[in-house]
Amino acid sequence: MRFSAKCILCLTLALVLALALSGLGFASGAGHPEYATENETAEKGAIVMTGSSLCEQFPISEIIAERGDSYVIYNRGYGGYTMTQLMEVLDTAVIDLEPSALFINIGTNDIDRLSETYTIEDMMDNYAAILTAIQEAVPDCAIYIMAYYPCTPNTGEGQIQRTLEQIEEVNSYLPALAEEVGATFIDVNEVLRDDDGYLKDEYAADSIHLTDEAYEAIYDALVPYFDECVASENYLGSAAVEYGYEVELVRDGTATLDITVGSGQTVDVELLYAGMDTTRDFSVVSISDECVTASASGLNATITGAYAGSTTVTLSWTAVNTSGSTYTVQLNITVS
Repeated sequence: MRFSAKCILCLTLALVLALALSGLGFASGAGHPEYATENETAEKGAIVMTGSSLCEQFPISEIIAERGDSYVIYNRGYGGYTMTQLMEVLDTAVIDLEPSALFINIGTNDIDRLSETYTIEDMMDNYAAILTAIQEAVPDCAIYIMAYYPCTPNTGEGQIQRTLEQIEEVNSYLPALAEEVGATFIDVNEVLRDDDGYLKDEYAADSIHLTDEAYEAIYDALVPYFDECVASENYLGSAAVEYGYEVELVRDGTATLDITVGSGQTVDVELLYAGMDTTRDFSVVSISDECVTASASGLNATITGAYAGSTTVTLSWTAVNTSGSTYTVQLNITVS
């Protein structure tokens, strides 16, 4: 089969256009197809960060591990994305995770496209559409809109010509946007700026991207906000969950119970011996697992343990029954 030169040219142009669109993230599954798979086993009610490359390159999991912190934070950044493109993957980036809190920094690539036909007001309209879609899908999600980071003076040949003046002008619109949609605006740029307001040289991977040291500084500035999120009753999808069990204990008997707790949650266990003579019937009560141990003698015993990761723990308790009788013990367990 022979093709004319015109036909070959059209096919070539179509292929080039398809590849270009794919590189920009318009193709189905573009960006990070692994995110959808990872979301299937992710904890609901965690903290999510989303945005373009400045979010994508944030080594949040590594920093948390190095610091020994227990925050559950998922990075769903997409390098090179604009607001329009993030809207197309919003389910995977945010909504499917049902986060309790979202830190969002999207729009730096839109700044590069500002013109008479695409204004800052247009940017804010697109941003509001993203935030509104998230709020409608996950109404209990607290949203933190982050200020755009500063850049270098952009003097290098071939560097993206995004100026500090542009960034600061767009940043000036964000507090009003946050108020409009009921979000929180946060600006951590003070830790990144030099004396002239530009990105510090030691924090610049290039004219706009950041070094790992810069992300360490940003992380430190975000810790108070992370702590605020963890204190929320929506964090990890659980306000207090209560369990009630009845078990039988005999002399020198033991019993165990498996319960699941999430990262940063606590477990409170209360043993009730209603109607018993605790002086005679139960002289020692102990409860232990790999994280905590506590003991008490008397009517009620309560322990609290803090857990660093989502896991199933076994609570074991022992009762020394001096009368030799069998008693039913009520356990009230609260995971919060």
